[in-house]
Amino acid sequence: MEVVSRTLAASLDRSEIVAAIARTLTQTMAPAPCLLLLPDGAGTLRDRGGIAVEADDPLVRAVPAPGASVMSLVAGSSPGARSLAAEGAKLIVALRVEESLEGLLALGPKRSGAAYGSHDLRLLRTLGNQSAIALRNAASYAAVRELSATLEQRVEERTQDLARTHEALLAARTHLARADKLASLGRLVAGIAHEINNPVAFINASVDLIQTAALDLRDRLDGTVDVACATRLDALAQNASICREGAARAARIVRELTAFARAPQDGREPTDLHAGLDRALQLLRGEYRDRIEIRRAYGDIPRPRCNPGQIDQVFMNLLTNAVQAVEGQGEIRLRTYADNGSVFVEVSDSGPGIAPELCERVFEPFFTTKAVGQGTGLGLAIAHSLVARHGGDIQLQSAPGKGATFVVRLPVDPPPVVPESA
Repeated sequence: MEVVSRTLAASLDRSEIVAAIARTLTQTMAPAPCLLLLPDGAGTLRDRGGIAVEADDPLVRAVPAPGASVMSLVAGSSPGARSLAAEGAKLIVALRVEESLEGLLALGPKRSGAAYGSHDLRLLRTLGNQSAIALRNAASYAAVRELSATLEQRVEERTQDLARTHEALLAARTHLARADKLASLGRLVAGIAHEINNPVAFINASVDLIQTAALDLRDRLDGTVDVACATRLDALAQNASICREGAARAARIVRELTAFARAPQDGREPTDLHAGLDRALQLLRGEYRDRIEIRRAYGDIPRPRCNPGQIDQVFMNLLTNAVQAVEGQGEIRLRTYADNGSVFVEVSDSGPGIAPELCERVFEPFFTTKAVGQGTGLGLAIAHSLVARHGGDIQLQSAPGKGATFVVRLPVDPPPVVPESA
């Protein structure tokens, strides 16, 4: 009994407890049958062979409380009693902890044929008390484990929810910061565009006069002045031409800034994206002809509702960027496809690619990876802004030495345009 007591006290596994009870009874009394009925959680006590007694059976209610008790089975007293008697049971040992019934032992006569003595009954009560406590502990431990697993699952789900929420908040913060930056830029552009355009216009007019006058003076004095003077007049005309190019560049930057900050106009219609790509390629043909191969993989896509002019500008900016990225011979790949209510346009080049730390910045206004004087840093920012106004987005996939791929996503049915406040 000491061995089984230690086993019952140490075990939290119901199967081990049941095995220890059966082993002890077999070794000490060898009853036949030896049935152990345990609660199944559905209002029934069952043993492993399928024998069942309802928890509200009069037999169960007749079991004394508290603690373990032993009583003789009266065969016809209830359905449960008749069921156990049919199996040959003669004694019932209630396994109780306080008011809670943890199980029933139903024992038949000893195989030896000897009667149950007072020593046997004391052993059954002791075993019943220890078994009831062990079963209660095992049930409590199982409940704690189940609760722990449930809590772990809920914590994991909650952690994932929080991670998604955190990512969404970061994205929203980035979007708001960008929107605030664009709003500030719009106010800045509105204030300075007029101030820049007027001087540029004066410069252009003056440069035209200077260049015309210099060339006219050189022609009039041809043959009457020395070579040095004529050379100076030619240089003056060339400098005037350089000034004109600089003024034109300044005017173009102002136009891009104004377009970047301008509120979007509605006027969306089902748009043929393939035609827009082809138009942009035709306009850029002089810059890539004979050195860049264009590979098209146009899919069967619906026509999304877009502002055609704005989307054409997006394609022009992306393709200009791709053409400029390819040095010497190379290729540009265009791919379109539809998925989940959106259309996708991929523009890939065989250029040098972009470093990972720069990929997140390419859509920032005025950021450029090109040499000084070769880009304003507005083309991709404008494209990003226009696509966002259509409810879409642009993603960059690139690595040094592996070219760059810009993926434009446009919803087939974009949200309505929300007018921007002044």
